[in-house]
Amino acid sequence: MKVKFLIYNVLFTTALLSFSQYKHPSKNRDELNQRIKEHREQYKINPPKSKTEEILRAENLTGLALGTAFPKLNYRSTNDEHFKFDSLYGKLVVVNFWFVGCVGCKLEEDNLKKLVQHFSGNRDIKFIGLSRSDLEKTSNYLNKHGDFGYEVLCVDDSKVYDQAFNILTFPSHMILDDEGFVIKNFTLPIYDQEVLEAYIKELESLLSNLD
Repeated sequence: MKVKFLIYNVLFTTALLSFSQYKHPSKNRDELNQRIKEHREQYKINPPKSKTEEILRAENLTGLALGTAFPKLNYRSTNDEHFKFDSLYGKLVVVNFWFVGCVGCKLEEDNLKKLVQHFSGNRDIKFIGLSRSDLEKTSNYLNKHGDFGYEVLCVDDSKVYDQAFNILTFPSHMILDDEGFVIKNFTLPIYDQEVLEAYIKELESLLSNLD
């Protein structure tokens, strides 16, 4: 149990290190620190019994409130083409929030590829990677290191990104229903096979409920 708790703390420390690489208003920092503190204390008292439960507990640490319509911003592809997010209506949309230089984001890249591959034959699901880094930096990173299977988009400005999505730690994940409303969001790297399998199970369950 001590080893498991140590791994958990390392993951959240990684998320906090990623968070510390850019500035948010102090109010948001205080809010995040309080959430993380409460989350860790609860973990000590009542450790999750499965990876699925671990994922669910990480829900709503940051991100948009459940039931919120996903923001309509000026999204740009890495080819600098305009992307209409409402073109994804009718699909389950899985969004990954990341930025260039994020340690936890790099940690999960291989598993993100496996996740996309698992659903490669399913037209009812779409994977989007929303980079907080600017278009040039994001494109250069992907050209050098390769993609992780998600279609990567950027927005015009990091301040717009922060205000629109309320992402306080990276990586974060958000799932949208077929009408573009948030139905799940959580802050936890998909860091090993068990977490990946639990995430796949959750997505398969949501897909089964699509009309």
